[in-house]
Amino acid sequence: MSAPLPIFGKLDVTPLEPFGLLVRPNTPGVSVTEIPPTVLARWAGEAKVLVLRGFPGLDKESFL
Repeated sequence: MSAPLPIFGKLDVTPLEPFGLLVRPNTPGVSVTEIPPTVLARWAGEAKVLVLRGFPGLDKESFL
């Protein structure tokens, strides 16, 4: 089994009812771009709804 990624200690991940996950930073300045895309895809696929709240806004370049 691989070691957990360092970003996981900086996040609060809470299940939502009836489905979904709420992901919030618990450390100031954590960017959503620090979460590996494969992790976001897995969470979205498993939970169906992924709410990312409390992260700093992304600039236009981050969306490309």
